[in-house]
Amino acid sequence: MFSPNDDHDDYDDLSEYEALSEKIGFATNELIVIPTIEVAKDLLLLIKQANSLEAAEAVMKVVRFTPSGKTPDEREAKRICCEASQLARQNFGGD
Repeated sequence: MFSPNDDHDDYDDLSEYEALSEKIGFATNELIVIPTIEVAKDLLLLIKQANSLEAAEAVMKVVRFTPSGKTPDEREAKRICCEASQLARQNFGGD
């Protein structure tokens, strides 16, 4: 059992993905927009090649906090962000 006197950090037991998910949460006042296709591709590449937590955070925010795309470009960019988010989940130990 965790007590305030422990040197244990609650995040120690979480995977990187779970800690990032906790950080982002499920509500935000920050305006999140669907990026361009080019930016979405860059974020995916950063996750694939550099295991970038910052890129993972960006795509997770897009997936969680933006509505479905209205234009074909927005739908494609959101699809790429969803792919990148799934990859981040795998790379960083999410379920």
